[in-house]
Amino acid sequence: MSEEGDYRGRRWFLRTLAQGLGIFAASGGANALLPPKPGRKLEKSAVAYRDSPNFGQVCAECRYWLGDKRCERVKGEISPSGWCMVFVKETP
Repeated sequence: MSEEGDYRGRRWFLRTLAQGLGIFAASGGANALLPPKPGRKLEKSAVAYRDSPNFGQVCAECRYWLGDKRCERVKGEISPSGWCMVFVKETP
């Protein structure tokens, strides 16, 4: 079987994986997975922010909640009853 016709082969898989990782890196996708640098906040869209709770998790109970509708990690006005992907439960 030729390499072009063997879409299930190891070479095809590795080539496709390398291409996908290259596209991911070139698009800046890796930066979205890293925590922001100190003093640098993320856009709401980058963290899937929403103004409603997620299974009982709310911004007001997150370790990054600063109060007064502010978050240490997310830009803009934040609802205390909102939620985003950087949510980390505040520990006592």
